[in-house]
Amino acid sequence: GEKACGLLWDELPFEPDVLVLATATGTTMRGILRGRDQRGINTSVCGIPVLFNAAEQRDALTASGTNNWELVEGYEAGGYARADDDLLRFCISASTAINAVLDPVYTGKAWYALQQLIEGKHWQDTARIVFLHTGGTYGLFTPPFAARRAKLGI
Repeated sequence: GEKACGLLWDELPFEPDVLVLATATGTTMRGILRGRDQRGINTSVCGIPVLFNAAEQRDALTASGTNNWELVEGYEAGGYARADDDLLRFCISASTAINAVLDPVYTGKAWYALQQLIEGKHWQDTARIVFLHTGGTYGLFTPPFAARRAKLGI
């Protein structure tokens, strides 16, 4: 999977300044970084950990010998496969706004982080940012989250 993730760069029509994605084990991010470096691309890669293992991911990323990346912690929303009511509401609202499903396990957390980082001026206003939607779209429809959505009326 790591090798295939590096092919992402061949699909982009331009070279972004920043690529943002959700991370769990860091495998996707390592593949993206290796693919970027093999192609001589200068894009910074920002991973948003969705569980409390950033130190483990950081160690693996450092050991991979890549650079120009960061992990931004603080958006785990309770940890893996967990989400508070505010995140569930955000995922529904944002999904409607962008016309793409965001789940509370992966992409919803990362999209929320992206919005916060942009508002907080983490990057320059002129930065061309690409968000990598890595899937997980059915997370909103699993029994635990569906029951909570129903309870919340969303």
